[in-house]
Amino acid sequence: MKTIKGKITGIAITGAFELEGHSVILQTWKNDETQIKIRESYRGNSWQTHGKNWSTSRVVPTYDAIEEQEKLLKHGYQRMN
Repeated sequence: MKTIKGKITGIAITGAFELEGHSVILQTWKNDETQIKIRESYRGNSWQTHGKNWSTSRVVPTYDAIEEQEKLLKHGYQRMN
């Protein structure tokens, strides 16, 4: 865990992150703190999705989830819970 300018980094925070209809949910995988399940979904009504919702999920090591989470925050995603 690192602390940068009062922010804690280097840990995976479970929960939902959202920006402009794109949701990313991080949760521990089968009560195993070493793996995180990342679920993504996008609400439709745009030309890219032809008005359909899509979703995907993957299980990654915790350190990959930390990197993903830091990218989301850097790009302006807000933690919803």
